Amino acid sequence: MANENKNKIVLAVYILLSLVGIYTHEVWLDEAHHFLLARDSSTFVSMLQHCRYEGHPLLWNILLFGVTRITANVMGMQLLHIVISTATVYLVLKSPLSFIEKLLIIFGYFMLYEYNVISRNYGICMLLLMAIITIYTHHKERVISMAVLIFLMANTHLFGLALSGAFFITYIIVERGGWMQISTSKRFGAVLIVLIGFAISVCSIIPPVTYGQKFLSYEHSSSFSLDRIVKTLSPCLKGLVTTPNYLAYNTANRFIYTSLPGALQLLLSILALVLPAVVFRKSKMAMILFYCFTMLYCAVYYFLPLTYGARYFGFFYFAFIGCYWLCYSQVSNFSKRLILVVLSIQFVNGAYAYVKDILYPYSESKYVAKYLEQHALGKDVLILSPICRPGISAYTGKKYYDVATGKDESYSLWYMDISKDTIQQRVNKRLTEGSNFLIISNKPPENIPDSLLLKQQAVFDKGFMEGENVSIYSYK
Repeated sequence: MANENKNKIVLAVYILLSLVGIYTHEVWLDEAHHFLLARDSSTFVSMLQHCRYEGHPLLWNILLFGVTRITANVMGMQLLHIVISTATVYLVLKSPLSFIEKLLIIFGYFMLYEYNVISRNYGICMLLLMAIITIYTHHKERVISMAVLIFLMANTHLFGLALSGAFFITYIIVERGGWMQISTSKRFGAVLIVLIGFAISVCSIIPPVTYGQKFLSYEHSSSFSLDRIVKTLSPCLKGLVTTPNYLAYNTANRFIYTSLPGALQLLLSILALVLPAVVFRKSKMAMILFYCFTMLYCAVYYFLPLTYGARYFGFFYFAFIGCYWLCYSQVSNFSKRLILVVLSIQFVNGAYAYVKDILYPYSESKYVAKYLEQHALGKDVLILSPICRPGISAYTGKKYYDVATGKDESYSLWYMDISKDTIQQRVNKRLTEGSNFLIISNKPPENIPDSLLLKQQAVFDKGFMEGENVSIYSYK
């Protein structure tokens, strides 16, 4: 009973901190973009068509489509995300970990902040992973239930697909004796569910060929250069010990390790890869699962131009936590002390990120939207920086002119590739056709006709997301 009461208090505190966090957090481009894909798609099929260029499976978008049929307020998405993260906390509290370990995980960087306050498709993957581990540790024979959860996890993210594949492969290897004792119909059904989930995920992730080639072209490092190797392995270090650059005002996706020499980053990354082997050495399940996922995880970083983003590093961290849960009774006291150090660092970094997000704007989108509500009446709003549009649109509920399509849009159109000259021509045409504008730009407007008519009215430059820091100008 005492433990139950402690768990209820922890859950209540977490919910309270989460609600405060989302109330003060300003949604940024990526959060707003997926919300708008759902909000501004008239039908479910049209949303699926709009998601072709996202490179993500569709589970999060499907959930958002349901939310936006109820409310067009972006807070609806944030509340959904809190429900998901709170469910994850509930499962962690039911785990065999010590109470102090549970506290450090729950109020650590990822569970308190990155996968809680920031609303993306990563948190739901962690919920499903914890649910799979919960079922596995208590009811290994429930293969259909695990298969359904694996299906869903595969459709959260590319790394969710990797986690799903790693768990499925590991289960078959480690539990082959028990697997063969399960009825043929259940085995066939479980495999079929998992394979369908994998197929749907892959089809959702792969974008049209031309856009995929453009994305891959962003990788410039040579195959065996130190930069490429560090890029491949350093996410393991950044996931295990996610330490921001405390000296920077903008700490979003900026880490203390990136200022270190490449050779030192490589050494620390190798240590981050070795530590789990020390912890999991007595558990076949944990060892195979963790390193099967890690190989897939590092392969993605090697072949794809993913160079930053704490949101990606959390997959390595949660794979580590999940495997620790699986083999907890077999872990030595020395290893548990090592893990307490890791969890304590994550706790400090989580508190820092959470408090800083409350004190300073993550994005200026909310405040630009408030300015427009007060000053844009009777004026034509022209947003020259497309990456600024989604955040503003999420808060105002309006669409704005897009120079790439020549129509009013809300979410980003990643696939549009328009020359600067064409964009300039369309901007000038738009300005000459109207008479009273508010122009929003994240850099000084150039080549504006009758530039003397351009007057700066407001500056929003305090956000962590520097690309969404803008100035607002009146024109004519």
